[in-house]
Amino acid sequence: MNAWYDHTHLPELLAVPGFVSARRFRRVDADGEVEYLAVYEVDAPDIGEPVRELRRRSAAGETTPPTAVRLDPPPDVALYEELT
Repeated sequence: MNAWYDHTHLPELLAVPGFVSARRFRRVDADGEVEYLAVYEVDAPDIGEPVRELRRRSAAGETTPPTAVRLDPPPDVALYEELT
């Protein structure tokens, strides 16, 4: 999964106008269960537009589907706006 994310997903994601950076985190609990968190920085007048474009590209087959990412249940997606 890490190779797909680093070498395929990130370049495809950052090719979408509005996505400007991405950071990943890994949490390991006491039982050894691993969870990942990805934080994407978006710079766009409409914060949802880059996400909609990424989903459009994915549905159209313009992005490479993950081969080792668990999608059931689907990942949680939340949009946050920076408060200044």
